Amino acid sequence: MWLNRFTHRAKRFAPLELQGTGKAVTFYKRPAPPELIPHSLLEDYTLSLLFANRSVEGCGTNMIIEEITVTAFQQHTRILGCEKTKRAICIDPGDDSAEIVSAIDKHEFELQAIAVTHAHLDHIGGVSSLKKLKPGADVMIHKADEFIYEALPEQAAWIGIPREQWPAFGFDFEAPPKADGYWEDGQRYQVGELEFKILHCPGHTPGHIVLFEEKERKVFVGDVLFAGSVGRTDLPGGSTEQLLDSIMHKLLTLGDDVEVYSGHGPVTTIGHERKTNPFLTGMYKLGSGRF
Repeated sequence: MWLNRFTHRAKRFAPLELQGTGKAVTFYKRPAPPELIPHSLLEDYTLSLLFANRSVEGCGTNMIIEEITVTAFQQHTRILGCEKTKRAICIDPGDDSAEIVSAIDKHEFELQAIAVTHAHLDHIGGVSSLKKLKPGADVMIHKADEFIYEALPEQAAWIGIPREQWPAFGFDFEAPPKADGYWEDGQRYQVGELEFKILHCPGHTPGHIVLFEEKERKVFVGDVLFAGSVGRTDLPGGSTEQLLDSIMHKLLTLGDDVEVYSGHGPVTTIGHERKTNPFLTGMYKLGSGRF
């Protein structure tokens, strides 16, 4: 497998004063220097070690992965394509980045679905834009996350961002398009010659799903599991008990060799997390709220 990493200019927003701190912080659309992101925005992810977009093609495999890091949360939007048939899906378009469409078009992919793992704003902020540009792509979510999905225009309030600052953050979202279909636990979803098993993994949100490609030994987990961490459960619909149950009974059973592609942070493996993740080894005792 080879990686093609390339850098790009970050789009800089005007400095914002953090409420109650008197400090001005400059935000970058992509990628945001971590030392400049306020604590409230750092809570949702493990910092990535790769501050660049990347393209991954499997040597001897049939999957092409294009990864574009977007939003102040440094969320990884991924396009997964079947090399032979040129059919593809986009997992969690976090904003309306032109690079998402460019990544699709450079491979001449036919985008068949916008695959939502869960409906938090940094994972669905670009759904509306992408649907307009690729109207043939079905928007797929889990029914249990529909209330979060439909609340997109108000979600910034959930994490304490003052309404007057939403436009500067890029959080002034329009209502997202209606879902075209709904994920179901155990569903088999074909993308050309790729086959993804859909696993319902509630906890971070009630309708969170992951996509597991067994032949490729890759699982795309959204915000359920990170390298060295796990998802937060203090937002609407979150549950610590459900999150741990999902990880223990849905993810750790996939096999230690399976590569884990999280919504934030670096790629890891099931085996590595089983052995070293402090939230799974018992080093840290989980409670409600931010871990």
